[in-house]
Parts: sequence; structure tokens; C-alpha cells
Amino acid sequence: MYDRMTAAHEAGHAVVCAAVGVRHVAFVRSDGSGQVSSTGDTLIGDLHPEDHAAVLLAGKVGEAMARGYGDLKEAVNDTLALEHDGALLREALSEIPSYQYKRGAAVEMADRALSILKKNRAEFDRLRRQLEEEGIGHVKDMGPVAKP
Repeated sequence: MYDRMTAAHEAGHAVVCAAVGVRHVAFVRSDGSGQVSSTGDTLIGDLHPEDHAAVLLAGKVGEAMARGYGDLKEAVNDTLALEHDGALLREALSEIPSYQYKRGAAVEMADRALSILKKNRAEFDRLRRQLEEEGIGHVKDMGPVAKP
């Protein structure tokens, strides 16, 4: 059994990736002590900055969904605090001409991720459960995903 929030995080990334046409392999690995040692892998390619931002935010938004929602600003702040995803998010936001690092833009993209996840709640929940139980779930295993 794997951590519920880590599974929700990776399921969030995977569902939003599928909705914007990006391949994502969701997995959770443990180092044997119960600590998570690595998680999903996304093949971004040439993605519109708004889609890229939504993909990056989708992990923390997925965690918020698993907890029963909450403030999207918290999901944005949590994502920005992550070393890897935070740097990528700042870069994606900087490429959106009208925003230039504004947190409002990040909240807007988090809302976009939430909208995608709500439309695809059944797939999100299925993949989250699969990740919790098995530690791996591939986007190719997912059914049709509603587009944003």
C-alpha cells in the first residue's frame, strides 16, 4: 500500500496530462522504509505554457481533491515551493505574455487543472486507487478523458 497523497498527486498529473495530450507514466516507488523515493515521469515536449502550468499544478490540485478540496492558492504555493516543479512552473508562467510570474495566473491555471480533474473524477479516482494499491498506473490504461 502506498501513500494516498502521493498517489493523488501523481493521478492529478496523469489525468491533466491526458486531457492536454501529453504522455505521463504515474508511479510511486518506496525505498523500503516507507519513504517515497521517486514518482511519475512526464514527457512534456512542445506544450503551450498554459497547459504546461496546469500539468505542473495538477499534482498539488490532485492532493487537494483527495482531501476534499481547499484553497487553490495553497496548491499554488505548495507547487512553487517544490524545487523541480516550482522552477518549471515559474518558467511556464514567464512564457505567458500577459502574466509574467503573477500568482493570479498560477491560481487561474490551478483552477484549470481542477476543472479538468472534476470532469474526469472517475478516472482520477480509479488511477489514484491503482497507485495506492499497486504503485504504478499508466496513462494508456485510462479510458477516454474529457478535454478542458
